[in-house]
Amino acid sequence: TAAVIADLYMRDQVDVHHWTLSEGNIAVPYKCVKRKGQAPMEHFLDDYLHDLESTFRDMILPAEVVEAPIWASLEERGIIDNHRPSWERAYGCGFTFLDVWDLARPDILLDLKEGYLMSARVLYDKKFPDPLDEEANDVLMFCYILQHLFDMSLEAIDGMTRVLTRLCPPFQKGELFPPVTMVHSGAVILGIIDRAFRIASGSDTQLAQEAAEFNESVMERLEERFFLSDSICDSLDEDQSGEITLDEFVEGMRKIDVYKDFRKERVPDDVLRTIVMDLAERLFHEVDVNMDGTLNPQELTNAFARRREEALKRQDERRWVRRAVEATAVQMGVKASRKKDDHTRFDAKVMRAKEKQQALRSERQRNGEWQAEVERPELLDADVDVDTAAN
Repeated sequence: TAAVIADLYMRDQVDVHHWTLSEGNIAVPYKCVKRKGQAPMEHFLDDYLHDLESTFRDMILPAEVVEAPIWASLEERGIIDNHRPSWERAYGCGFTFLDVWDLARPDILLDLKEGYLMSARVLYDKKFPDPLDEEANDVLMFCYILQHLFDMSLEAIDGMTRVLTRLCPPFQKGELFPPVTMVHSGAVILGIIDRAFRIASGSDTQLAQEAAEFNESVMERLEERFFLSDSICDSLDEDQSGEITLDEFVEGMRKIDVYKDFRKERVPDDVLRTIVMDLAERLFHEVDVNMDGTLNPQELTNAFARRREEALKRQDERRWVRRAVEATAVQMGVKASRKKDDHTRFDAKVMRAKEKQQALRSERQRNGEWQAEVERPELLDADVDVDTAAN
């Protein structure tokens, strides 16, 4: 199922809604829908677009379709033939029925091996003619996804490597990465495969929910800082027309100080872009009372006055709770007073500075010894005067 959804995603047939927890990490998907306005591909994958949302939710192919279109396509293209029923042992003394084909075109395994070698050259061979070549990058992305699918498979783990090692020797599995132009797509597909693995193995599937809660928390804090900022209105109206469009509203929020504050807190850029876009659209429609698609000064003034008062009230409540908790902790001896804590931190900083200086001195000493060893002169026997009797 993950392979089908990944293929549809790479063909731009579906939109995958996801959270990105940190730069370069898995993009955790929480929703997958058919992209609007796309014509049928005249491809077997069209059969999987009808019930896409439940397919993504359960990570199970539709019961009325299952894998039939995949096998039919392979048979049509002459890759497999001689279909016949068979059986295998299952559950001790029991058995289960299965379908069997012969591999009519083993040369595709050689093509796969050749593609794998090309992928490795794109990544590791400094003499490769053009690492950004579109065809070479497509092959690399295909091999990267295929290898990861087999790495995460429960029934055929590392199957690609085992087949190529046995039938197309010599073959050595290596570490692949997505092309530099497809890093985002690679992160999304890793998220899809990870979701399939978690559901198949009965593991925790709450990663997307946790990511959503994390983004909700960031959005709440960003919204509060937005309404407490004094320079918001001036920075939003770029063309000084007196009215603010949705595009100006979104771009303005990206440029204001509150956005920079979250960057300092190491909230990933991908996360911020998504959150700012969602928050800006929601606030814009909330403030746009007459729903004319623009915000006038009166709408902004009323909205900011109301929401700033609410934000200040929430901020005061949090400060009061924090102070009360800290005072109680100090009285109970659970937490030291701030003055004592400041002394402790100062002592820790002094100790850390001393250790750092000692480490630097040791490092300089080691570097000096290493340099002396490297530059030590070595004399050949022919150059040494061995006449020990000379005065």
